[in-house]
Amino acid sequence: MSVPVQEVVELVLSLSGFIQAGEAPAPEDQALAVRVLNGLLGEWSSKRYINPNIWSGIVIPQFPNRVILSTLPSVLDPVTNTMVTPDFSEDLIYIDQLTCELGQVVYKPKKVSIAEYWGISVKTVSAIPQVWAWDQQSPTSIIWLWPQSLGGLGVRLVGLPRIPTTVSQGQIALDPVALDALVYNAYVRIYPHNPQPGGIDLTAKEIAASSLKGLTQRVAEQLNGPVTSMLGSSESGTSYWLSPLNTVNSST
Repeated sequence: MSVPVQEVVELVLSLSGFIQAGEAPAPEDQALAVRVLNGLLGEWSSKRYINPNIWSGIVIPQFPNRVILSTLPSVLDPVTNTMVTPDFSEDLIYIDQLTCELGQVVYKPKKVSIAEYWGISVKTVSAIPQVWAWDQQSPTSIIWLWPQSLGGLGVRLVGLPRIPTTVSQGQIALDPVALDALVYNAYVRIYPHNPQPGGIDLTAKEIAASSLKGLTQRVAEQLNGPVTSMLGSSESGTSYWLSPLNTVNSST
C-alpha cells in the first residue's frame, strides 16, 4: 500500500494558499511541495516512534571481518581498494540487532563504538565474532566484526530502513492511514514559504500533531508488543510509551 504524491501535494498547496481546491499547481509550486514532503519523510525516517518500516536479512559476508551495505550496485572496498558488490543492498538508518548464525546456533555479538573497534590490537583472529561496530555512512556503510568470522557463518541484521524519497506523480511508501499526517505536517512545513495574513491555521496545526498519534501507537505496538494499560486493570502498565519516563514528543 502507498499514498499518491499528487494527492498530498495538491492538498498541501490548497491548504497553504498556493492554489484553489481542484486547481493544477504551477511547476515551481509542485517542485516546492515535493521538496518539503521529502524533508518531512527524511525526518520521519530518523524518528523511531514514527517510521513503521522494519527489515531483516541474512548473508555470508564476502569478507570475514566486515559486512558492506549500500544501495549502489558496486562500491569501493576500503581494504582491498577494489570495486565490490555490497553484501546487503540496503541503506539502514538504525540497526536493532546483529546475530551470527551457524546452522541452528545463533550468537549475539555486542555492539561497540567505531573507536572501540579500532582500539583492538589484533584483528586477524578468526572465531565467532564477539563484538561489532557500525561505520554508519550513506549510501554505503560498513559493519566491522571482531574476531573476524569463520567460514560459512551467516550474519543476520534487523534494522530500520529509510522511508524512500519520492517524486512528482510517484508514490509514498507508507500506509494510506498516514495521509492526514503527511498533508497537515507538510502544510506546517510549507507555511513559511507563503505566510497568510491571518497566520497559520491553528486547527490544521492541531490536526498535524494529533494525526501522528495513531502512527506512533502502531509503531509502539510493532516494537514492544500489545500495550498493557495500568488504567482499569489490576495489572501494572508494561509499555514504555505509557510510562511517565517517556519524554518522546510526538509532535513535529
